[in-house]
Amino acid sequence: MFSQLQNSKIKFCSYFLTLIILTACTERSDLKDNTIIESSIGHQKSDIFRIKKSMNNPKNTGSTEGTVRDPASIDATIKHFLDQILDDNHHHMRTIKKEEYKKFKNRQSPRATVLMCSDSRVQTKAITKMDVNDLFVVRNIGNQVINSSGSIEFGVRFLNTPVLLIIGHSGCGAIEAVLYNVDVENGCIERELEPIDVTGDSLNDAVIQNVDNQVEFAMRKFKKLVEQKKLLVVGAIYDFQDAYKKGLGILIIVSLNGDKDPSIILESEYFKGNKNLVTIK
Repeated sequence: MFSQLQNSKIKFCSYFLTLIILTACTERSDLKDNTIIESSIGHQKSDIFRIKKSMNNPKNTGSTEGTVRDPASIDATIKHFLDQILDDNHHHMRTIKKEEYKKFKNRQSPRATVLMCSDSRVQTKAITKMDVNDLFVVRNIGNQVINSSGSIEFGVRFLNTPVLLIIGHSGCGAIEAVLYNVDVENGCIERELEPIDVTGDSLNDAVIQNVDNQVEFAMRKFKKLVEQKKLLVVGAIYDFQDAYKKGLGILIIVSLNGDKDPSIILESEYFKGNKNLVTIK
């Protein structure tokens, strides 16, 4: 009985310690074992944290820097924001299509799961004028599949959306931080950036590279659904800077089920004849 009690105590302590390790969010953590994330994504990084002190890097465009707010204006900013969302909500209520809402009152039926970056400059109104119940939207910094796996699984496997659209964007601060080794000086953010694996010298290229990586990861994750033609995985870039010189605010399709060749994308059954389609080349 004594040994059983001891074993129970050991198990409880081990569980409690594991819980603390998993949920702790410290300013900086020198993690030495990244095998779970690395093996699941297939990356082979030489260093654990690629975010290092180089805020003075001349290639840093400033996308990783936050807004400096005047302390005296913070209260006014908060009030204005809250006033606006309540005003906008009342406008929404006045203009709501009540008959349409009855159709999805108890069940949602979106056509696409959309993975986007959390960047405030990237909003769904840039890609659709559709009403509610059309997109199941998932967001995180760097539009990473692994960091929102549960939400994406829900959209694809439980809501049965036939499209998984992964959208990166120009001037992405998450990609810039990793590419140029910007020290964000926050352990939580660093761990969320950790799976991103981009190389090179161009932020534009790195943004595309990240989208390609996410598409490849999603293709492995949902391999059977893709093979059964129950799911199409689309990679895209939303360019609000005209960084790719295709037009300000354009949505550029860069990958279709892993195919990155523009000619294949153009001739696919899904895009053939679409005059609004823009590819990267």
